[in-house]
Amino acid sequence: MHVLMISLEDEIVARPEGDARRRHERYAEAAGHLTVIAYSRRAGGRGGSLTPHLTAFLCGGPRALFLPRAVWAGLRRAARPVDLVTSQDPFITGLVGLILARLLGAPLLVQNHSSFFDNPYWIAEHPLRNRLFNALGKAVIRRATMHRVVNEAEREKYLVAGIPAERVRVIPLANPAPFTVEIPPEEVAAQRAAWGLDETHHVVLWVGWPVANKRVPLLLEAMRRVAAADRLARLVLVGDLGRSLDDLPALIARLGLTGVVIAPGPSAHADLPRIYRAADVYALTSVYEGLPRVLSEAGASGLPQVVMDAPGVREAIRDGENGYCVPFGDVDAFAARLLDLLGDSDHRAAMGRAARTFTLTRFDPDRLFQAWMDCWKDTVDSRQSTVLS
Repeated sequence: MHVLMISLEDEIVARPEGDARRRHERYAEAAGHLTVIAYSRRAGGRGGSLTPHLTAFLCGGPRALFLPRAVWAGLRRAARPVDLVTSQDPFITGLVGLILARLLGAPLLVQNHSSFFDNPYWIAEHPLRNRLFNALGKAVIRRATMHRVVNEAEREKYLVAGIPAERVRVIPLANPAPFTVEIPPEEVAAQRAAWGLDETHHVVLWVGWPVANKRVPLLLEAMRRVAAADRLARLVLVGDLGRSLDDLPALIARLGLTGVVIAPGPSAHADLPRIYRAADVYALTSVYEGLPRVLSEAGASGLPQVVMDAPGVREAIRDGENGYCVPFGDVDAFAARLLDLLGDSDHRAAMGRAARTFTLTRFDPDRLFQAWMDCWKDTVDSRQSTVLS
């Protein structure tokens, strides 16, 4: 099978050592051949044959030019017959995929990695643009052959829109395996020392890129309440915070959290297992998600989690078993749950064990990989059955 994938992520080419590259190498080998056309801010035209089964090309320049460039690149790179076209989202890459699928006579599988459609919080982030995307995405998915979403809440929107249930697969993206590896105690201690902490501190962890839906200021508000009750509590924010929280130092100072909040910056994916093990609790205050990989990473690391109830989050948490899910925006309840866990090591350890068991069952990487490969095959088979009938 030859699969043509349209993507907005260039890490497959730009970061050969990264998790995305390894994941797509595995997809390509299982399918037969995978050609990726990806948008890149860094440079256009790079790429080529990355493995015998994986080919990738980058389209650079302004994003507005991505659509015609991606269509042209897709047609040029489709030297062999294309059995399946898949897009990373139902918007720009979905439109590119729809055009290419029609031109190449291939079925289209559209992915959706978040909770977009008719989501008032997402629309409010860029009202004009996202209203247009909302309409565009709905037009694209009505014309696609198959759909991959990552949570049940988004799948339900597709069913309400009249898309048959057999054409919508829920397949989260998670790889908890690297986070189950045991980390020597001295490495955990060294990680804490790098943050200026020791074994007496109570560490709340957050990992990611603080875009609007992550609601990091809410987490800081909760941490202000936690720190007032627990002088050893610390919040470690791991990620490229400067890209979207330019006023973070000022906000930390205004909330009286100087010395309480530690922001070491971004970290390599290979370092994350050690980072999770150096924490006591994982916290997430997102207003919506697809199904955040950080929760499967934290769970596999044995961390209990405190989250705010939101689409794509609640499916990773069994409230009171592997963590706590509080009503969105209830900062007092969120802080109280953090304090419950930070103040009781036995309770924290029991929830951490439950988190690992739940994660390794719910997000078994081999099962998810096979579900994704089956989705590819079923999309091709369903198109062939339609043609034959």
